Amino acid sequence: MKKTKIYTIVCLALVATTLFANKKPNYPKGFSPKTNAGVVFTENKGQVHDQNYKSRPDVLFSGTNGNLSFHLKNNGISYQLFRLDTWKKESNLIKNHADIKMHNDEDKLVADQTTIYRLDINWLNANANTEVTKQNPLDGFNNYYLENCPDGALNVKSYQQILYQNIYSGIDLKWYEKDGHLEYDYLVSAGADYKKIQFEINGAEKISINKKGDLIFKTPLGDIMEQAPVVKQNGKLLKAKWVLTKNVLSFDIQNINNSQPFIIDPVVRAWGTYYGGAGSESGNSCATDATGNVYLAGATNSSVTAIATIGSHQTMIGGVNDAFLVKFNSSGVRQWGTYYGGSDNDNGNSCAVDATGNVYLAGITNSSVTAISTPGSHQSSLGGDYDAFLVKFNSLGVRQWGTYYGGSTLEILNFCATDATGNVYLAGATNSSVTAIATLGSHQSVFGGDFDAFLVKFNSSGVRQWGTYYGDFGDEWGQACAIDAIGNVYLAGFTTSSGTAIATLGSHQPAIGLGGDYDAFLVKFNSSGVRQWGTYYGEISSDSGNSCAVDATGNVYLAGRTNSGSTGIAVATTGSHQSTIGGGYDAFLVKFNSSGVRQWGTFYGGIGYDEVASCSIDATNNIYLTGRTSSSITAISSIGSHQSAYGGGTDDAFLVKFNSSGVRQWGTYYGGTGNDYGSSCAADPTGNVYLAGTTTSSVTSISTIGCHQSAFGGNYDAFLVKFNESASVGINEVITNSISIYPNPNNGVFTIELNETTQVIITNVLGHVLLNSTFEAGKQILDIKNNANGIYFVQLTQNGKQETIKLIKE
Repeated sequence: MKKTKIYTIVCLALVATTLFANKKPNYPKGFSPKTNAGVVFTENKGQVHDQNYKSRPDVLFSGTNGNLSFHLKNNGISYQLFRLDTWKKESNLIKNHADIKMHNDEDKLVADQTTIYRLDINWLNANANTEVTKQNPLDGFNNYYLENCPDGALNVKSYQQILYQNIYSGIDLKWYEKDGHLEYDYLVSAGADYKKIQFEINGAEKISINKKGDLIFKTPLGDIMEQAPVVKQNGKLLKAKWVLTKNVLSFDIQNINNSQPFIIDPVVRAWGTYYGGAGSESGNSCATDATGNVYLAGATNSSVTAIATIGSHQTMIGGVNDAFLVKFNSSGVRQWGTYYGGSDNDNGNSCAVDATGNVYLAGITNSSVTAISTPGSHQSSLGGDYDAFLVKFNSLGVRQWGTYYGGSTLEILNFCATDATGNVYLAGATNSSVTAIATLGSHQSVFGGDFDAFLVKFNSSGVRQWGTYYGDFGDEWGQACAIDAIGNVYLAGFTTSSGTAIATLGSHQPAIGLGGDYDAFLVKFNSSGVRQWGTYYGEISSDSGNSCAVDATGNVYLAGRTNSGSTGIAVATTGSHQSTIGGGYDAFLVKFNSSGVRQWGTFYGGIGYDEVASCSIDATNNIYLTGRTSSSITAISSIGSHQSAYGGGTDDAFLVKFNSSGVRQWGTYYGGTGNDYGSSCAADPTGNVYLAGTTTSSVTSISTIGCHQSAFGGNYDAFLVKFNESASVGINEVITNSISIYPNPNNGVFTIELNETTQVIITNVLGHVLLNSTFEAGKQILDIKNNANGIYFVQLTQNGKQETIKLIKE
C-alpha cells in the first residue's frame, strides 16, 4: 500500500480522482488534439475531498502548475506541494501468459511513499457577497464517481479564467494562465482603497522578502516565490512593494492617481530553470526557432541523466568535458537533450537554428575520435591541439552530419549563425598558418600574425563554400557574426593591429585608437566572401567587439566592452542613452546602417565592471543586450523591472532592451547571491526574449516553481529564463506623472491628457505606425476602433524625453 506523509500543521490534503471522462470525439484523420491545456481551473461539484474522503465544499476550483497544486476557495487559496519519496517494484502478474502480448512485460516501478505539504492563504475581511464568475470554458467535461460522491459528480467543466468580483469594495481579483503558469491580478477601480487587500499566510516555515522585493514562502518541500508586485496605472509603472506584518501581507504603492483605475500584477517572468548535474555546467548560447522552441548549448562535466535524455544522440558523457545541446518548448518543457563529445575536452560555444528547424551546435574540441565528425564530412579528423567543430541536428535531435575545422595548432570557435537559405557560418580565432582555414581566392588566404580571426561558410549539407582569415601582424579574434536578409555577413571582434588590413579607406574609423591596447572591429562581406567595408571602433584604451546583430532593414549593431572614457565621443554619441563612461569598464552598443555609417552609440554601465556578451534583434527591430555586471546601481536596471536590485556575489547577469532609436525600454538584473553571467539572448517570433548563462546562485531567484529543474545542481549550473512583454514594461526616462491615458484596456476609443505639447506615435506590435501627430496640452480623444484587438504602443515625446505606454484594445 502506498504510504502518504501529510504535514498536519497545514490541515489536510485535497485530492480528486477522475474515474470516468467524457467520450472521446471522433477526430478527423490526421488531426491531433491538444492534450495539455496548461493551467486550468476545474470546478468542484462534490468530487474534491480530503484523504479521509470527506467532501470539501469550501473548495471552488482546483488545478495544477508544475509540481504545485492549487485550490481556490471562498476566502483564499491553498497551495499544495507534492514529493515522491520512494519507489517500489510491482510485479506484472500477466507477463508470463503466452496468450497475452504485452508491449512491456517487465516489472515496473510505482510510487511507494509520497509527501504532501499545504500552504493556506486567506483573504482577510473580504466581502461576504463576492460573486465568482467562470470565464472562457474549455470543451468537454469530466464525471467523477468516488467514495464521497457515489452517485457521481457529473458534467464537471474546466475554465481558463476565474474572476472574484468585488472581493473588496471596488476591487476584483482575476486568476488566469500566462505562458503555462498561474497568475493573478488585483483590478482596482478609481477611488477604491487598495490597502483593504490583506491576506494571512498559514503553514509556511518562514516568510521573508528578499533584496529584490520578492516574497519567499519556505516549506519542507521547497520555496514558493511571489515576485515583487508590479503596479500599472494607464500603462505607467508605480513604485510598489510587499508589506509583511508577522504572517499578514499587504501592499504599499506610491504616487497613485485616485481618479484612475490600476492593476496590481505580482508576476512578470514567464519561467526560468537551472540546467546541470553535480559537476559544472556553463550555458553559453541560446537560439529560438520559428515555432517558439528554444535551444540551450554549453559545456558540462556532469555524468548524470540531468543532461541527456533517454534515446538521444549521445546519452553518456564521453570524456573530461562534453558539449551539450538541449531543446525546450515555449513553456519550458524539455523535449530532448544530448551530450556531444569524445574522450577529451569538448565545449559547446554556440548554437543556431535554420528556417526549417534544423539546429547547429558549434564549439571546440581536442577529442581525436569519430564521435565528433561523420564519414565523408569536410574534415573528418582532428587537425591540431584544439579544433573547431560544427554539427547539424534535425529538430528531433537526430544528427545529420558533423565536422572538425582546424589546422595544425589552435582554433577557438566563438559563434555560428545561419542565413535564410540554410547556409551556416563559423567565426573564431586561429594561429594555424595552413590552408585548412582559408580557401584559395578568398579575401585573405594567408595568415597575418600571432592570431587571426577567421570566417567560414558551409552550405546546409556541410560542404564548405569559402573561408578566410581576417587579420594583420598583431592579434585578431573573431567573436561573432550575423547575416542580413540578402546574405551579407558581418564579422565582429577585436584587434591589436594598426595596419591597413582591418579597416577600409573612408570607413567610420579607418585607424586604430591612438594609445589603445586593442580596438573593436566590424567588417561586412557579401555572400560570396567579398569584403564591402571594415572599420575599427574604439578610443585610447581597450575596446572589444563581442557581438553583432542585423535588423530587418539591414542596419547592423555592434556591442561589447570598453574602458575608453577620456572623451567618450569615439564610443558614444551626443544625446545617447549614456554618453559618458560609468566606471572602469562599460558595455557599449552602436548602430550602423548597411553602408557602415554610424547612427548612434551609447555606453551602458555603472561604477563597476560591465560587459556585453550577446546582442539580438526581435521582429520589430528592438535590440536586446545581455552580459555581466558588478555595478550595484540603477544605471543597469529600470524601475519596475523583473529584478531592479543587484542580487549579490561578484557579478549579476543583466538584460536590457533598446528600441531602434537607441531609447532604453527597460533593463533588469538577473542573479542571486552567487555569481551569475549572462552569455546569450534570443527573441522568438512573438516577442518573448530568452536569457541564457551560468550561475553559482543556489536560490529561487534563478528558477521558477514547477520548472524543468528548480534546484541548483552542482558547482556551476547553466540557466535559461524566458521573459514576455509583460516584463518589458518600464522606461529609463519618464516624462511626468501628469500624463494619463484612459480607459486602458479599451474598445479602441480612449482619452489622452497632456500637460504640454507632445508628439504622439501609436504603433502595433509589428511596428506599423497608426498615428504620428503633435498635440497641444489638454485632452484628446483618439480612435483606433477599426484596428484588430490586441496590444498597441503609445510613444510620447516631450523636450527630447520619451515614454512608451502599452495600450490594450479588447
